[in-house]
Amino acid sequence: SRIELPGRCGRDSYIRTLFATYHLSVHRPSRQTGLFSATVSAFVIESYKSLQADPAETTITLLRQISAQLNGSQAVPLDIPTFSPPPTSLRVNVLWVLSLSLSIGCALMAVMVLQWTRIYSRRSQRGEQPQARGRIHALLSLGVQQYRMSDVVAAIPSLLHASVFLFFAGLIEFFFNINSTVAWILLSFILTLLLAYATLTMMPLVFPKSPYTTPASSILWRIMSI
Repeated sequence: SRIELPGRCGRDSYIRTLFATYHLSVHRPSRQTGLFSATVSAFVIESYKSLQADPAETTITLLRQISAQLNGSQAVPLDIPTFSPPPTSLRVNVLWVLSLSLSIGCALMAVMVLQWTRIYSRRSQRGEQPQARGRIHALLSLGVQQYRMSDVVAAIPSLLHASVFLFFAGLIEFFFNINSTVAWILLSFILTLLLAYATLTMMPLVFPKSPYTTPASSILWRIMSI
């Protein structure tokens, strides 16, 4: 039977475990990102209509002017009203479009990471000799560390969380324009979620043994360690 060198075996096990972790870290979130993108898209489809003039309203205005001309003795030129979207609609659409763009970007990054892990699996099988495979694994390991692939993987949930917060902000603005009671209830609920999220973010910084963390925890930790 073939005898594996301890050093190579440990290095192979580490790299394979690392890429397996990358695969699991983005495989399930990629599905969640797709569902979230579909949800935001449904809201965007309805909200973008407020950015353009309502053709029915324009038609009614023109018919009223024509009726006034027919009933009067003096001809009055038709005045087509200019449309300007309300500031609330602009803010809602900006927030939701940014949220949708971030979620789609997260899905794209997740697909790319999955592709990178598959490419690594194929490349790591090249070479029949243990020494050749050891050099390939060492080269791949160096590339993963040099180009900070772990940061790319960690950025996916961070961007997804930012996308969710942008969607919540747009949702609050949207309901304040429709019904203030619903908007205040929604705002209270979202503020509670933000407070819980901030608490989970700070817990590993204050209590190192805490198992609770968020993507923002590592960012704050790096800022504090500078």
